[in-house]
Amino acid sequence: MARTKFSGVLPPILTPLKDEDTIDAPALKRHADNLVNAGCHGIFVAGTTGEGPNLTLRSWRQAVEAVAEAVSGRVPVYAGAIDVSLARTKERLKILGKIGVDAAVVTAPFYFRHTGAGLLEYFRRLADASHVNILLYNIPQMVGCRIPADVVLEAAEVERIIGVKDSGGDWNLMQIMLHQRTRGDFEILCGNEPMMGAAMLCGADGLVAGAANFNPELIVGLYEAGRAKDVEKTFELQRKLVRLRRFYSNAESPFVAMKIACEMLGICGPATSFAYAQPAPDEVERIRAILESEALLT
Repeated sequence: MARTKFSGVLPPILTPLKDEDTIDAPALKRHADNLVNAGCHGIFVAGTTGEGPNLTLRSWRQAVEAVAEAVSGRVPVYAGAIDVSLARTKERLKILGKIGVDAAVVTAPFYFRHTGAGLLEYFRRLADASHVNILLYNIPQMVGCRIPADVVLEAAEVERIIGVKDSGGDWNLMQIMLHQRTRGDFEILCGNEPMMGAAMLCGADGLVAGAANFNPELIVGLYEAGRAKDVEKTFELQRKLVRLRRFYSNAESPFVAMKIACEMLGICGPATSFAYAQPAPDEVERIRAILESEALLT
């Protein structure tokens, strides 16, 4: 049976927490449901924005199960299987196969680095061992190495590998992948918010935007305008996204700022899996002011 290629907005859903490793499952389910109802075309759980690599295996599994239950087959669920080795990543893939997600999202391994032929072999071995489809995840600023274009294009020859999410912000890499892919059902998703509008206009299949947690209608609109090749509308919405993103810098970490925004918007509490300092009162007020200026808070 032929697989339907994903296209659309795939929010990397934030993970509501009660403390550093206790999932707030009701809040997570409620947020996933709201994103689907807002027009998002899928959900990506336990990615970078969802603090997936920080969670214990128990909490990571709980987060994936909660989203799968909330979505209940209405849209695809992609889940981060982000780890440091073949064995540990295979363990996550086995769990995802039992849960029944639509795809596992895997990065290059970190700590012990792989490059070139070794990186391609890593992805091939994961695909051979997996009962779920695999989406490659290029995020060199986090894992310490990039997935080169030739590795992506060769990996596309492996049936189980269904696409790539690029968050590295390398426009040349995005162009090569878009213009040299030979497989019609190979998904190319843009995860770099500053270049999302341009990526859609040039043929990307979808957007994986953390900002969709706070303004899903904006990202859905950006996707639709880019897909329709409406240049004026695309860049109008891209400018709105740039303005919204300003709140990320009002904390020691953008992920802390995101959780503060979540609390203001009634999505979940401010707890994170990090040990970062909490924002100062003036930083909190700047986050509030940006959300108000974008009509997300009244």
